[in-house]
Amino acid sequence: MKTSLLTFLILTAFVSLAAAQPLVSIYTTLDKSPVGPAESVPFGSVQTLYVVVENADMMVAGAAFRIDDTTAFSRLSVMYPVGTVTGDLVSGVQLGFAAPMPQFETPAVVASMEIYVDRLGDVTYGVEAYPGAGSILVQDDQGAFHVADGNTLTLMSFINPEIGVFFDEQGTQQAGTFNGGVGETAQAYLMLRELDHSVDSVYLSLDLPAGMSLLGAELADGLAMSGDLNTGAIISSTSGIPAGGTAMLATLTLSTGSTAGASLPLTVAGHMDYGAEPYVVVVPVGAYVLEALESFMYVPVATEARSWSGVKALYR
Repeated sequence: MKTSLLTFLILTAFVSLAAAQPLVSIYTTLDKSPVGPAESVPFGSVQTLYVVVENADMMVAGAAFRIDDTTAFSRLSVMYPVGTVTGDLVSGVQLGFAAPMPQFETPAVVASMEIYVDRLGDVTYGVEAYPGAGSILVQDDQGAFHVADGNTLTLMSFINPEIGVFFDEQGTQQAGTFNGGVGETAQAYLMLRELDHSVDSVYLSLDLPAGMSLLGAELADGLAMSGDLNTGAIISSTSGIPAGGTAMLATLTLSTGSTAGASLPLTVAGHMDYGAEPYVVVVPVGAYVLEALESFMYVPVATEARSWSGVKALYR
C-alpha cells in the first residue's frame, strides 16, 4: 500500500464505520463460513489457510492487520493478490490491491499461506490489529478505511493409525486358511499400520470367533503388556513405539478349537475399562482412536487330511 496508508494508520484519519462490520477471518477452505471454534487436520499434512475479508459489502481495495501465530505449525509460504505489500503477516502487513476485489456474498481472499502440520497438539491463528493503528482496517475503493473485527482459528492435529490381525509379518494379508480339528493352531500378527507418529501405548482387546481361543502372545522387543488381550490390555513402550508406517505389537498363537467355517472375523476392540474403541496414547498430548481393521479366517471342517505337522512327520 502507498505511503498515504501509513499516514492514515498513524493519524487514524478517514476511518469510518461501514454499514456492515467487516470481518477479517482465517479459514481452511472457502466453501464454508464460519468454520467453528476448531478444526482437525492430519499430522504430517500440508494445509492452505486463507485470510479473507467478509461481511464488508464493498469493493475491497486494501487491508492492514497482523496474524498471531506464535503457537502455530511451520509456515511454508505466503501469497498475496497482485498489488503492493508492506511488512509481513506476523509483524503486520499493509496491502493495496491493483484491482479492487468485490466482497458482497463471497469472501475476498486477501492472503493465503501454506503450513506443514509438524507436531501433535492444538495451535491458534488469530487476526489482530495492525501495530500502531489499534484496529484491523479494510479499505474500500473510494479510499476510506473501515474498522474490522478478526477471528481466531484453532487447528487440532491428529493421527489415525490402523490396527489389525494379519497373517504375514509385513501386515498385508488379512485372510488366512487353516486346517480344522482339535489341537490345531494358527499363527497371526497383531500390528499397527499407517503409524506416522510415535506412540507410547495401545489400549485394546481381541474379538475372536466363538470356539477359537488365544493360546499365547509374544510381544515385540521393547514392549510390555498389562491386562489380558481377551478382555482388555495395555501394550506400552518406555521408549515409544516408533513411527515408520508399520509396527509389530505381538505374534499371536490361536487355537482353532471346535471352530469351523468361512469368513470367520477377527477384530480388535477397545479395552473393557476404557471404551469400545481401541486407541493409542501419545504422552502428554492425548489419546487417538485407531481404525480397527477386520480380518478373516477360513477353517474347514476337519477331515482325514493331515495337518502340516503330520505331513512333516512323514519325512523324518
